[in-house]
Amino acid sequence: PKELAVTGAGVTTKTYDGSTDATITGATLVGVIDGDTVSVSGSGTFNNANAGENKPVTADLALGGADAANYTLIQPSLTGTITKADQVITFDELPAINLGDAPFALSGTATSGLTVSYSSSNPAVASVSGSTVTILSVGTTTITATQTGNTNYNAAAPVTRTLAVTDAPTLIAGWDFQTTINGGTAAAAIPDTPISYAANLGSGTLHLDGTSGSSQWLVTSTSTTTQLNSFTGTDVNASNGLTTGATSPGDLALVSDTANGQSLVFSFTMTGRANLAVSYAARRSTTGFNSQVWEFSTNGVDWQPLQTVNTIASAYAVVVLETTNALDNATNAYLRLTVSGASSSGGNNRLDNIQFVAGNYTLPDTTAPVITVLGDDPLTLPVGT
Repeated sequence: PKELAVTGAGVTTKTYDGSTDATITGATLVGVIDGDTVSVSGSGTFNNANAGENKPVTADLALGGADAANYTLIQPSLTGTITKADQVITFDELPAINLGDAPFALSGTATSGLTVSYSSSNPAVASVSGSTVTILSVGTTTITATQTGNTNYNAAAPVTRTLAVTDAPTLIAGWDFQTTINGGTAAAAIPDTPISYAANLGSGTLHLDGTSGSSQWLVTSTSTTTQLNSFTGTDVNASNGLTTGATSPGDLALVSDTANGQSLVFSFTMTGRANLAVSYAARRSTTGFNSQVWEFSTNGVDWQPLQTVNTIASAYAVVVLETTNALDNATNAYLRLTVSGASSSGGNNRLDNIQFVAGNYTLPDTTAPVITVLGDDPLTLPVGT
């Protein structure tokens, strides 16, 4: 067989795809005898799959045609180029965040499969460590997802997402007076003794037993002398996780003209909390209490006025107290409700779905700033510096 050389062969530049496949074009045979039918075709293999210029390529060309058996082929020595591939980052919009929310993970991905990095434009609002965001203060920051690439991938175009941190109030204590739903405890069923009721959502205690400044409410086996009872509840004001069930027993009923001037007390903590807002569902029977006086205290002894409610509907309606900052960051906080105006032994006020809501407390900055001059004092600079 006659040896044939190859001229004009070249390797097509390709984009990195993780393979070593090489495409060879332009190959022409040198030395074929006139009249013979001989052709050449085939591909090649890069020395490795990584991107780079002038990479060695092993040719794997073969002869074809009617007279190919009369010839052998000298494989050409070739080089080729693999260029870096582009990559794209997918990074979803960020959810609404409240101050006090737990740290959360970012979940951006790159089509390259390489790890995405993140940064925060305002680390005073939210810091980023790895892919974990920690909320630090109210405000707005831009979270930027980047991937700088490597030997095989170009850097991806950065993707930015806005993170807004608000100080949305959250439920710190709630009472829905249900027996089986959400772990609540219904009001004392007669005959029983008055007790304290723990909030079934959040943390707090409702006192009806003479402690923490409350009155000792009388519970008897007769409907004419009892001062506490329980009736069918309501779904009015049943948000923030409170049950919407209206089963019986399902509310707290304050009963009887003998309870005029008596008080119930809520104890809770406002540590790290501010701007307390209170709402509850209430209704009044015809001869029930027509006045609800609310007071606050930080020790359960000294009381200050908060608000008086004199309009109580005959059907369940939401009562919203004025927001107060008098208990901001108080370790011990108390609210006292005193009722009056009932005119019969069966007159009552019914309470349900009581909610204490507060925002996060920001410790006031009372430290004066300190200015430090860097460099010589006095410092002389030429104009234009």
